[in-house]
Amino acid sequence: LGCLIILGMFFLVAINALRAKFSRNLLIFLSIVVGLFVAQNIANGRIPRVLGSEDVSIKSRLHIWGKGFHDLFVNAPGWGLGIGGFHYYPYPHAHSIYFSTFFDFSIIGILSTAGLIIALIIRLLKLIPYQKTYAQLMLVAATGSLLVILVHGLVDFSYGYSTLWFALGLITVTILLVEEERKSSDAVIQTTNS
Repeated sequence: LGCLIILGMFFLVAINALRAKFSRNLLIFLSIVVGLFVAQNIANGRIPRVLGSEDVSIKSRLHIWGKGFHDLFVNAPGWGLGIGGFHYYPYPHAHSIYFSTFFDFSIIGILSTAGLIIALIIRLLKLIPYQKTYAQLMLVAATGSLLVILVHGLVDFSYGYSTLWFALGLITVTILLVEEERKSSDAVIQTTNS
């Protein structure tokens, strides 16, 4: 549900046509999300569980992360457990892109990952306002998908999941296409003005 809200908010801000009537579109979007949330909980016959309740999923993740921190600081202080190192324990993965990266590569890996994500975001922010061509619209959609993966990655996934790498590859290629389009259109404008 959180990813759906973030994705919707991203599209409301990123797409010019939706941004034009932002308040109306936000109200419609939030009404749909709340309606789906209520309908899902009525259909399942349950009230949403929250942190501190009997939610096994949250407790198991806290246990996994605690085990990862223990192993990291006791067995490999400062260096990390190595690529896939946390996978050798009884858990399939750390259930977090960020904790998986931290446990396997320590502070160096998480800082490198943060640097790459920040560099990607800076390039994306420069290109998102342009939404005239197919490649530019594709960039908005690909950025939204990456945003959802990164948010969902707080509580699931590992850095080794193909979905993450597919989204990163798609965005990288789309960025290159949009930048090439912009260079080509700037060259045409300069030639026309000469």
